[in-house]
Amino acid sequence: MAKVVVALFVIVILMIFIIANAKPEPVSFVFVTSHPKLIWVMLACALLGGIAGYLIGKPGRQVHLHDRRGDETPR
Repeated sequence: MAKVVVALFVIVILMIFIIANAKPEPVSFVFVTSHPKLIWVMLACALLGGIAGYLIGKPGRQVHLHDRRGDETPR
């Protein structure tokens, strides 16, 4: 029951946020100025940030120092 209440609360807050940011505003991209709805700009930024964060922290990309088996020397 608590999960349902929390989920409904999050949905209501998200809907209020979307409605509050539904009007078009001038947004200056690097070479172009456009009038998109702010919610689309925020969602695009969140998506690009998530992709960048995933690619930077992608598993298997970390550098491992002293990755030899049987190396029992104290550090």
